[in-house]
Amino acid sequence: MGQPQFVAGDWGTTHCRLFLCQADGSVLDTITGPGAADARGRFESIFDGLRAPWQQRYGALPTILCGMVGSSIGWVQAPYVACPALLKQIAEACVSPPDSNISIVPGLSCRNRFGAPDFLRGEETQIMGALLNDAALCRGHHLLCLPGTHTKWVVLQDGAISEFLTAPTGEMFALLRDHSVLVRDAPQAATTLGGAAAAIGGLVQVYRQLHDEVVINAAH
Repeated sequence: MGQPQFVAGDWGTTHCRLFLCQADGSVLDTITGPGAADARGRFESIFDGLRAPWQQRYGALPTILCGMVGSSIGWVQAPYVACPALLKQIAEACVSPPDSNISIVPGLSCRNRFGAPDFLRGEETQIMGALLNDAALCRGHHLLCLPGTHTKWVVLQDGAISEFLTAPTGEMFALLRDHSVLVRDAPQAATTLGGAAAAIGGLVQVYRQLHDEVVINAAH
């Protein structure tokens, strides 16, 4: 095993995933634990318990956490950064629990193209990773897709996150598949789910037409 330099963590609503990393970001080890919904009031003790094996061996390494750990139900609230936002602004808005070497990354907020308030928390680190790994994204106009339960369509302008749109694609699919009275058998399920996908796709198509941008699929 190489020499670890820091701990990175994605502490979402349902799961906490900690990664022991080398200086170049390579992952040496992982640990999982309960999500923010189950950790309320116990974040510090849960974190200390999860990282204890690493701390005994390597000391208290600097830690960066993203996700719901910085929300209103999290460990320490990291207020949303308003778009347009540069990577530097996101980094400067990190907050820390008292007397710790832990940095909690803030989420982002915007008014999307339809004039509605929109928010993300956790995906900003994926966007930062994309920008740092592909210099071409730091120049010009791009549309970044972060697929998931609540898919995010993110507009980049010269390296800044200018706005984004949340589309509940995965959640709508799951609700219709598992709970809809419209879905009673396999053929009907295929038709209904196909219609739902088409409707969501239509929303995305409108959004894309408003921008006329290059679409880049970023793996979740």
